[in-house]
Amino acid sequence: MAGEASVFQTGGGGFHYENYVQASFLLQMIINGVVPSFPNGKITEIGFQNKNKGYQTDDLFLKVEEDNITKRIISQIKYNIPISSKNEIFLEVIKAFWEDFNNVNHFDRQRDKMFLIKSSLTNNDKNHIVYLCQIASKQSTSQDFFSEINRTKIKKEALDIFEESLTLAKGDAITEKELFQFLKCFHLLAYDFTAEASTDETYTLNLIHLSKSKDVRTTSKEIWSILLNEVATHNRNGGGISKDNLSSFQPYKYFDLSITNDAYSSLKKIHQDGELLLKPFKNSIKGYHIDRATVKKSIIKSINQSDISIITGYPGVGKSSFLKDLLSGELSDTVPIIFKADQLNKNSLAQVFSEVGINHNLFDLFSLISVLSNKIIVIDSAEKLLEAQPDSAFKQLLSIISENKGIKLLMTCRSYAVNVIKQKFGIDSEKINVVDIPLLNDDEIELIKKEFPQLTNFLSNSKINEVLRSPKYLDFTVSAVKVENENISDDMSYSEFKEILWNEVIENSTLTKNGLPRKRGTTFMHIAVGRAINMRLFFEPQDDKIDYEAVELLESDNIIVRNNNKYQFSPSHDILEDWALIRYIYSIENKLSNKADLFNKLGNQPALRRAFRLWIEELLANDIDTVATLISLTIEDESIPTYWTDEILTAVFRSDDCNSFFRHFSSKLLENNCVFLNRCILLIRTTCREYNFNKENSKDILFPVGSCWEEILCFLSSNISEVEIIRKSISNLLLDWEYKYLFQFKLCSNKEIEAANKITFHYIEEMYSNLEYWYSSRNNNQKSSFVYMLFGFAYYCKGDLKKFIEKCSSNINEYGRLDGFSELVIGKALGGVRNSALIKELPDTLIEIANKHWKYIAPKNPPKEKSSLGIYFPERKERDDAWGIAKTRSDFFPSGIYKTFVYNLLQYHPWKAIIFICDFTNYITSSYKESDFSTKEELKEIKVILNDGNENTLYGNEYLWNAYRGTTVTHYLLESVLISLEKYLLEIARFEVPENKLLKSITNYLLENSNSVTIISVLTSVFIAYSKAFEDSILPILRVREFYEWDTHRATREHSATAIYDQRISYAQKEKGEFNRLPHRTKYQRGLREFMLYYQINKGSLNKELQLIFDDFYENCGEDIFWEKAVTEMDIRKYKASIVDEEKGVFQLEVNYPKPIYNAVKSFTKENENDNLSLHYSHSLRQAKEKKHEMSFDEWKTIFNHFSSDKIEKTMWDSPVTLSVLGLELFYKKLSKVHKKYCVNTIIDVLKHIIKEANDRGNFNSLFKYNILEKQLTIEAIHLLYKFKEGVVEEKELDLLIAYLLISHLADHEIRDFQKYFRNIFSKEFPEKSSKLIIALIKYAKFYSENKVNNYRSQQETKEYREKEFEFIESIMFTSDLPEISTLSFESYESHFLNNSLLLIASNTNSEFFQNYILKMCELILEDLKQEDDYSYSRSRRSRKTNYKILVDLRFYFNEVLLLNDVNVSKSLVDKLCIPFLNNDFKNTHDIKDLYELITGVFNTTVTRFDDVINEDKDVEKYRNHFWELWKYLFNKVKQSGSYFLIKELLLNVNENYWSIKSDNWKGFINYKPHYNEFIDYFKTKSLPHIIPVFSSFGEKVFLPSGINLIVKNLKESDSSYDSLDTINAVKLIQVLLNNHIQEIKESQSLIKNFIYILNKMIDLGYCEAYLIRECVITYKKST
Repeated sequence: MAGEASVFQTGGGGFHYENYVQASFLLQMIINGVVPSFPNGKITEIGFQNKNKGYQTDDLFLKVEEDNITKRIISQIKYNIPISSKNEIFLEVIKAFWEDFNNVNHFDRQRDKMFLIKSSLTNNDKNHIVYLCQIASKQSTSQDFFSEINRTKIKKEALDIFEESLTLAKGDAITEKELFQFLKCFHLLAYDFTAEASTDETYTLNLIHLSKSKDVRTTSKEIWSILLNEVATHNRNGGGISKDNLSSFQPYKYFDLSITNDAYSSLKKIHQDGELLLKPFKNSIKGYHIDRATVKKSIIKSINQSDISIITGYPGVGKSSFLKDLLSGELSDTVPIIFKADQLNKNSLAQVFSEVGINHNLFDLFSLISVLSNKIIVIDSAEKLLEAQPDSAFKQLLSIISENKGIKLLMTCRSYAVNVIKQKFGIDSEKINVVDIPLLNDDEIELIKKEFPQLTNFLSNSKINEVLRSPKYLDFTVSAVKVENENISDDMSYSEFKEILWNEVIENSTLTKNGLPRKRGTTFMHIAVGRAINMRLFFEPQDDKIDYEAVELLESDNIIVRNNNKYQFSPSHDILEDWALIRYIYSIENKLSNKADLFNKLGNQPALRRAFRLWIEELLANDIDTVATLISLTIEDESIPTYWTDEILTAVFRSDDCNSFFRHFSSKLLENNCVFLNRCILLIRTTCREYNFNKENSKDILFPVGSCWEEILCFLSSNISEVEIIRKSISNLLLDWEYKYLFQFKLCSNKEIEAANKITFHYIEEMYSNLEYWYSSRNNNQKSSFVYMLFGFAYYCKGDLKKFIEKCSSNINEYGRLDGFSELVIGKALGGVRNSALIKELPDTLIEIANKHWKYIAPKNPPKEKSSLGIYFPERKERDDAWGIAKTRSDFFPSGIYKTFVYNLLQYHPWKAIIFICDFTNYITSSYKESDFSTKEELKEIKVILNDGNENTLYGNEYLWNAYRGTTVTHYLLESVLISLEKYLLEIARFEVPENKLLKSITNYLLENSNSVTIISVLTSVFIAYSKAFEDSILPILRVREFYEWDTHRATREHSATAIYDQRISYAQKEKGEFNRLPHRTKYQRGLREFMLYYQINKGSLNKELQLIFDDFYENCGEDIFWEKAVTEMDIRKYKASIVDEEKGVFQLEVNYPKPIYNAVKSFTKENENDNLSLHYSHSLRQAKEKKHEMSFDEWKTIFNHFSSDKIEKTMWDSPVTLSVLGLELFYKKLSKVHKKYCVNTIIDVLKHIIKEANDRGNFNSLFKYNILEKQLTIEAIHLLYKFKEGVVEEKELDLLIAYLLISHLADHEIRDFQKYFRNIFSKEFPEKSSKLIIALIKYAKFYSENKVNNYRSQQETKEYREKEFEFIESIMFTSDLPEISTLSFESYESHFLNNSLLLIASNTNSEFFQNYILKMCELILEDLKQEDDYSYSRSRRSRKTNYKILVDLRFYFNEVLLLNDVNVSKSLVDKLCIPFLNNDFKNTHDIKDLYELITGVFNTTVTRFDDVINEDKDVEKYRNHFWELWKYLFNKVKQSGSYFLIKELLLNVNENYWSIKSDNWKGFINYKPHYNEFIDYFKTKSLPHIIPVFSSFGEKVFLPSGINLIVKNLKESDSSYDSLDTINAVKLIQVLLNNHIQEIKESQSLIKNFIYILNKMIDLGYCEAYLIRECVITYKKST
């Protein structure tokens, strides 16, 4: 029956998603669209819920017409189904497929397909399942299929999923043939319909828009809804639609197929044009195909996982051929859009398309194929993009890919160009993945020898063997060598070999008539050089430079290719172009008597520079003297641009073998204090490092490339004593090389590792000996890096390293502490970062050293340490001393696995680690037990009965039990060790196999040998997470009552487990956070107690043993009803089941308490009802106050009745102040007198408690009598008291109360927030009252100073003081006289209250008194900060009075005054702030650092506050004029003084790590650029460190690119100014110039020249980014 199988009856989740997929295929049928798996097919019928037609696969049926043959597609649509043989829904899907697959009436295995459609594909789906199906679809037999599977190393698990699922579906073992045939028909597809911002829906809507009739007014969205509704109707009834009856189908009328046909014609044309581009590429050598399936799989994987995949490799390795193979094979189901890179060297994509007759945009074209799996854009020979403008069609293409998820870019590119392209076009590294195609390996070469025996002599020649590993070179060689054993010299050089190829391939020396070989050669060179110089895809040759017959022959031989019907040509392969260009360079060089002219003749085009480097590489092998001459020439001849020296040396260093260079220059490199060697090191660090874009490597690291690294390391290690003067450069070189060792170890030779090891050890010994160079603190980070590097070499220097570490361990001073560098070495060795190699090789040494340095051993005769006063003090005992752990400078805070070597020791040597951990925690526990520290928590002795009947004694308490979680105060070292143990045990327990022998052995050992519950708590945690792995080894723990109780406390503390940021190990916080969030930690609210019930229900293998344990607990409960309750709740036998829903099989368990326990539980529940209600009401109030919930007056009254009731006991959860504030703010007009009185009095009462508590601070016996969470709200509600005081409280009483609040000792953060509130809210509502209160506080400051409080006064003295204080406050509150500003001082007035008064004044005050007060206070504070900060108990009269904690508040307050007050007041404040500079008070800034930081901070934050103001877009012009008038005033003061203070602030260099101006076109500069330029003109070279950050960020649009000239002008003024380029901001500047301004720069040779000047200087400083950018920019420099 049709209705029998509707989705509503069969349940199928994801009905809405199913409709979307069905509607998208219906749309394809209407518009004659594409069909997956059928390139030429069209849908002729679509069916929904097809069980009524006999199909088990019922979600979607498609009938397809292809090449006059009818084919079928049966589909299941499941929203997010896992592809797993363990998933029931997947098994049902496969079973349905299998039944239809075997029904010959419904399925033809040769023609039909099965689609499983889901919402998204996992990486495993894409990389293995889909790829498996692709391979199956391309094979003819099962034998071929399984052969291909074995060769491509498909994960066996992927095949197992289908084998297991089909075996279950069949009911018998599936055969290999059946499995292959099934997979050949099976396709896995994904569409993201119903997802937020769905890509597939976007494509679909665009496709509708593209296809609908021009006169249709219905929107695409509306038409899509109509289609969905139609599908829903048919789906419900199990109906279908055929193409024949489409004309009567209502939605059909919206579409105009002529429009769609035109669009498909455009798609077809661009696709076919692209295929023609790849046509010349061959995937075989004279018909012989080299199969490289593994590489193809890597490319497919890259396409699946990355937006941009780049196929790289040596020239001729087969990049384009792979591309062609993939598109005709594994990716044949796509309709790729293919470009030659040169095509994208246009101004826009529209231009690219229009030139080939396409009138649709890229998004339209991809919408046409939206139902196909892959949407791929292909670019061949991407290195040619270096010839394009940065703002080219390619840049637009990148933007489209970025904005449209699912479009993939696949490029072939020479390796050298990848980094330059990334830099030139600003491509995000995270989007790129590179697949490097390797050269042919030895096995493949042997196959080639057998196939082409005539190549044997060539392949045996070591000088050319490497190049012949490139398939294209093999192809050329096969073409050139016609006869086996042709007369080939065994000693033939690469140049001679290449000459043979030129003669045979290009010139074809067999056809000698009319001088054709020569004509072919010159014609080809003319075309190749012309294309390179003009930087175009095709070049139209000059008639007088070519031979027409030669052109025809070259074209027929596929040496050149023609641009369609135009007389334009291009070399058919880059290798051929390289040959021609190298010959061109040889010809120029041979003709020149003055070799310096060579560099002017060459030009800057990328292809020519590439050829120049190849030419240098050839010379390096054949003529090192010429290379040496050229190097010397470029260094000595100043007329030759610097970059040519770099070009030559880069070519040398990046070559495959630069050994000859170091041999030839061995003496010169060491001459003149190693100047040339230093230059070479800098250049290697700059030009011979590249980003690696493979997924397994970090994309932010520059990795070494080229043979130079091995050669220079060997050279340095051989001459280490002669290169000491360039230690800095060598150190940096070695640290750069280390990335290769760490991440690309397979690429490192033993020779370079040994050399690096030798240099490292040499420097480490220098550090140990306190050599002066290393003594400086600026080298501390580098010293740490060298120590880590040495540890990394542990395998290679095990013996020497052991001796060195032991030597450091014994280097102890008279106080028992490690001395100097030794402390660093031992600290890093016992740490948890970058020492795994050391741990692996020397575990026993590290354990011995840990015991030596972690355990406290009191010195026998310690020297007495005396204070600066010469007084001897006994060593102070602290809480940490109770643990027996030595005091070291090693920092174990915050605790974690990276703080000790223990976790890595567990990984490499688990049993050594377990024994060490057990012994160490035993030592700590014993030390704690025996410690005489007075306030330690007592330990409980616990007897544990082991499974063998033996007994072990443990010591512990709740604190030790929680130690591994860090929720109690123990020792960070202990925490770190326990965390490491837990993490390791969780990892090995994760595999819950029945015989987890290692885990059980460790558990038994620890239970037998540990004396500490710290270990037991870790085992308990692991048991809760993975109980199955333990079996009965856990029983001794489960027999102990205390462990249940302590773990309950542990569970309740879990919310307080923190992951504190580790300032030294940035990634530690994330690791700790994830570790804290493990599910088992919070899943069971009462910890082990609650887990035991879960275990009995779901695991149960130990239930009998547990019941015996519970029975023993019952027997020993005695009168402890709470413990009996806990045991009852753990015992599954005490539960009864009650049915909730019999039809669904849902029931619940209820504990059946014994009567005494039941009565106790009932009583306890009643007592907690009010607490819970208070908590609920407080939450509602808090939500309303935070505007997350809109509270009604009725709701407010309900809560009022609860909180104001005398019958309900007050709890710590009550929020009466929040209730009162909301009542006054939201409902005042509705409040009754009772309500109003309650609200005002509640706030007053709490305010009184706060004042009392603040003044009694230090009295720990006083308890809070208010909700502490309401404290800040209360003190920030005083405006409500004044506003609604009438009839409740006298104003005089309020005045006194607030005065007392102002003088109370609130915490710093409370005062800070209150001051902001007072300035911004209270002062605006009550300006007169605020003034009166502030003046009272100023007067009180004098009273307080004159009546100093004696901390040891009697009660009577205290009482008298309080009375006197009250009289004074009462008197000043009712007098209107103002203090005399000139009399203010920190000697006569208490500074604390004066400063607080200042911060209460509105920053935009127009009161003359307060304006003068602000200026006077600034003067006092600045003078005060010149004094020393005295922390002694007897502070002198001249010691500093201003607390350092208030300095940040002062900084932000003064900046607001500068910006928001009257400009004349602001200028007066500037005068005050400048006095210390004008008086030259900063000769020694160390003593008055706070003063300097306050003043500079005020001006710095004035800029940031100005940025905030203009971003708020209110009165921008007003504030801009104010700011620049003030800044010009400040500048004139600096200029008049003839000094350069506040340069950083004047030039707005205020971007910091935690704050920055985000705009690149800052509104603050509008109309005031001349002011800024005036500042620069005055400061000259000193401005550089500051204008570079500004130009590269918020000043970019205003000052660039013309600012280049200004920067270079100042750089040339002084050699010291180049330091300003040695910054990250300078790197950002050159990147911004390239990415955003190169279009304008290239039009001006002066800008080009100066840009290159900056880049050259940064290259000299070692910046790889500068080198890559220069590679792009140099193209635009015109030769002189």
